This record gives sequence, structure tokens and C-alpha cells, in this order.
Amino acid sequence: MQKPWQIAERQFAPADILSNDQVDEIHRASLQILERTGVHFMGQRARDFLAGQAGVEVDAGSQIVRFDPALVEATIAGAPRAFRIHARNPAHDLIIDDRHLNYANVITPPFVSDLDGGKRNGSHAEMRDLLRLCQGLNALTVDTDSLALDTIHEIGPGGQYFDCDHTIQRYRREHYEPLVSDWESLETWEEKGAQSTGERANGIWKRLMEDYRQPALDPAIRDELVVFFANREEEILV
Repeated sequence: MQKPWQIAERQFAPADILSNDQVDEIHRASLQILERTGVHFMGQRARDFLAGQAGVEVDAGSQIVRFDPALVEATIAGAPRAFRIHARNPAHDLIIDDRHLNYANVITPPFVSDLDGGKRNGSHAEMRDLLRLCQGLNALTVDTDSLALDTIHEIGPGGQYFDCDHTIQRYRREHYEPLVSDWESLETWEEKGAQSTGERANGIWKRLMEDYRQPALDPAIRDELVVFFANREEEILV
């Protein structure tokens, strides 16, 4: 069983794996790549749009676009420090900033793989299944109370926590059991068919698909999305 949806926030500052000088060196190298090597833009509309921008060089033959470092720096400086990615359910919006932790699916599946069909090119139907699966799975979150800092301080090193109030109140409902793990004994697991982790996962995602209920969506937003996707499909096929 999964816990209810929660928005995760970082409790501690991120670790500085690289020094400021190293980060700056990587940044300068990326600017050189954008200026000298360039980026392959396969979309004609994107190349046409960029061709009219100052500081951008578009090679129509190779479809390579090169960017002046000053343009890149100015664009980065104008980017917002935080923004929101809107979900169909506003309660599940993603807040992109330096404080929130976000878990979400990205783009579409170029390839899919399962036990039934193996690895293959992704399809529109499988993309929709992926979205349904992501809507049915909640991210792992941790709240301050569950960290039990006061209890840890009270019991101290060498103590045991099984009979303390914090554990008794939470053990049954907060004991984390991964979805695809089988916690039966070896003998019981073998008696039940010795199902592998992959086989369990294959059954779980199918049950999630069977239990899926489409979230509510404002009719006006739905109509706008239908028009948007229809236009995008037409543009892609051109």
C-alpha cells in the first residue's frame, strides 16, 4: 500500500561535490560547445525561429545551430529562479526551485520493455499507459516528525527503540515495504511458485492499469488540450 501524495521538500543543503571553480569551468566548456560545435536541430520551425535571433548561426544544410556565448549568458540571467509545472490536478503541480524535491516522468517512451513483449519501439498507447502508471505511483516522502529526532535524543546511543511511543504509534502504518519485494520466507515463496521480482512487477503494473481511474479535469482545459495536441500532431507530421 502506498502513502498519500505529498510534496517533498529538502531538509538539508545539497552537498558541494564540485568547487565553484570546477562548476565555472564546466560552464565555460558548455559555452564553447554551443559556440563551436553547435546543436543539431531537426525541427524546421525551431531553426526558422532561431535564424532570426541575434547571436545565433543556423546552418541549413547540416541543421546545426551555434550560439554566441553572450546570448546564452543573457538568456540564463533572465531565467526565473523558480517556476511551476502544472498538473491536471493542481495539488500535484511540480515546483522547480532550490527547495522542493520532484519525482516525475519525462517526455515519451522511445522504447518500452516488459516480460510480455520484450524491448520495442514505444507507441502512443504505451505512452498513455506510462502516464497512467505514473499517476498511480506516489513518490517517497519524508516529513520532519517521522525522523524522530526527539526520540533519538531521548534514548541516545546504544538504546533500543521498539518499545518507545514513537515506534509503537507508527510501526504498523509506516513500516516501508517496497512494492516489488516478497517478504515471505524462502519456503513459502517457493510454495507459491518462486515468483521473481520482475514477474511481480509485471503483475503490479497490470493491476494498476486495471484499477486506474482517470482524474477529474476541467472541461474547458480538456477542450484546450484537445486543440493543442491536434495542432501539435499536424505540425509534427508536416
